[in-house]
Amino acid sequence: MSEEDRQSLAMEEYVYNAMVKARYVLLEDGTYYADILLCPGVWAIGETADECRNALKDALSDWLISAYEGTGPLLGMAELAWLNAHWHRAAD
Repeated sequence: MSEEDRQSLAMEEYVYNAMVKARYVLLEDGTYYADILLCPGVWAIGETADECRNALKDALSDWLISAYEGTGPLLGMAELAWLNAHWHRAAD
């Protein structure tokens, strides 16, 4: 497996583990809002829960790419590693 493939796989794993921690709220107007508290600025709104979840996943992916490239709110490695399920208890 190439280094690029490993990095892509690692990012997919971070996205998956962060999405498990997402918080969803049904708003008064019937739309959905979601965010991930661990990832400041990552949020989405959608007409349906699925639309909101897909938008949140896209926002999270963009946020992680920006952090990785140093063009966004860069988290320390400890914070990014926290998203990896192998590094913390699944019950957290």
